[in-house]
Amino acid sequence: MAAAFVHHILVHSKPSSSAAFFISSNKTITKNGFNSLLPFIHRRHKTLAAAAATDSLLELGGVKISKQDVVKDEPTNNVPDLIFTKLGLQLHRRDNHPLGILKNAIYEYFDTNYNNQFQKFDDLCPIVTTKMCCCRFVVIDGTLFVQNFDDVLVPADHVSRSYNDTYYVDADTVLRCHTSAHQATLLREGYTNFLVTGDVYRRDSIDSTHYPVFHQLHRRDNHPLGILKNAIYEYFDTNYNNQFQKFDDLCPIVTTKMCCCRLVVIDGTLFVQNFDDVLVPADHVSRSYNDTYYVDADTVLRCHTSAHQATLLREGYTNFLVTGDVYRRDSIDSTHYPVFHQMEGVRVFNPSDWNASSMDGTLYAAQELKACLEGLARHLFGAVEMRWVDTYFPFTNPSFELEIYFQEKWLEVLGCGVMEQEILKRGGKTDNVAWAFGLGLERLAMVLFDIPDIRLFWSTDKRFTSQFTKGQLGIKFKPFSKYPPCYKDMSFWINDSFTENNLCEIVRGVQLIDNFTNKKGMTSHCYRITYRSMERSLTDEEINELQMCGKILTQLHHYHSANEMVTHSYPGSKP
Repeated sequence: MAAAFVHHILVHSKPSSSAAFFISSNKTITKNGFNSLLPFIHRRHKTLAAAAATDSLLELGGVKISKQDVVKDEPTNNVPDLIFTKLGLQLHRRDNHPLGILKNAIYEYFDTNYNNQFQKFDDLCPIVTTKMCCCRFVVIDGTLFVQNFDDVLVPADHVSRSYNDTYYVDADTVLRCHTSAHQATLLREGYTNFLVTGDVYRRDSIDSTHYPVFHQLHRRDNHPLGILKNAIYEYFDTNYNNQFQKFDDLCPIVTTKMCCCRLVVIDGTLFVQNFDDVLVPADHVSRSYNDTYYVDADTVLRCHTSAHQATLLREGYTNFLVTGDVYRRDSIDSTHYPVFHQMEGVRVFNPSDWNASSMDGTLYAAQELKACLEGLARHLFGAVEMRWVDTYFPFTNPSFELEIYFQEKWLEVLGCGVMEQEILKRGGKTDNVAWAFGLGLERLAMVLFDIPDIRLFWSTDKRFTSQFTKGQLGIKFKPFSKYPPCYKDMSFWINDSFTENNLCEIVRGVQLIDNFTNKKGMTSHCYRITYRSMERSLTDEEINELQMCGKILTQLHHYHSANEMVTHSYPGSKP
């Protein structure tokens, strides 16, 4: 997850304002006059001494800060791990970096033209607060001066104050979104000519909306996710006589109080959606700004397909599958991406279903659930060894995870369980029991298709998309180079015995781009050869060497000599 991570220079020249008093609170003062501790940033958190045992400390503007001070598990915190890694880089303080070079050029101008009158600050702590500056807070005549927003007259309803625009450490503390955050403090401390340079942090489009929304990869029949979804559909259609309703186009924008695409009011009551209806605790991490994409305070991009579960139950559906894209704030690597796809399955039973057995409703549903999902695992993976692991989910009891022994290791396939009665009651099903399961399509598709990187699912490269065909589950992905190709052209005279297949036995990746027949009836073909390495980018020079002096030209000459052909290579072709 990237951020708007930029550097600002604040230039200020102004007559001296009233004197100010710096509060030290019996704490040490650095050479720049910064308070070396953050008294308010440790509320409800371990002390810095304890934090130091688990995390290295950053020193920013004379202030020592740990990761726990900035990235917190609380609803108001929306600072991801990646942003924490940017703190302390201070590119503007590196003399050999373009930002440092530019900063020093600006400093040189002001030093030369203003006789060194400007004080320079380039190491102020970037953690500030809407009520005070973390590294400097000032009291004048008993008044605590407001910092970052209020002191520079940012309106209370300005977009820059929103969680969608600014990184909040907690409700009162932010990563500065402008170097003007330090302006009022420096004026109160008596500075009249100063330059403030520093890194600033803003949530921008690449952070929250750059990720693909509404692409619906699961609805593309030739895409691995679509192929997998259809294979699961086939299993349920065959084994349950088409009883399961399928939903794969429900709106992903839901709300903590309702589903945006389906609003349900029963007896004047607006039913809660996405979190509450599936019994997600109020303090659960999934509700935090650091874990979920909030459109506004009440509306989110769904973080699970269970968001639609209660609504469908209230609308009378008793057997259904919900497939869709879900969104969670996460780091990006080969196995994690902020957008992925889930399938949710629900089956509801009536008392008549279990009364004929010697089991109660819960035991009956659990047994039927396991039989169903074991059959699904065999349908997808073949005859594999399986095991059930007891676990905990807030919305099912009992809860299980199904694991299979596949490719010489145990693999978690899905989570499931017997639905909590409270969810059924909210769905108007007071005398029923039900089971539910949820699985991640990417996780299973990566195993079934041998796809090594979750980011490949979003690729539009034909070398990826052309490998998969509707209805063919488990086609093994053939890796291709991520490095750019280098093109070289080669032409030669041919005779009637020439076939292109024979040429392809010598060199792969060729394309006929031109042919010519002269007045004597001799025909020449020109082929474009594509060179590409799996490990690195190739240079024009080394390809020329390979083509002219290496195996290719030698083998072509050897192959064509029996037919008295002449081969011409054109090393000047574009890379």
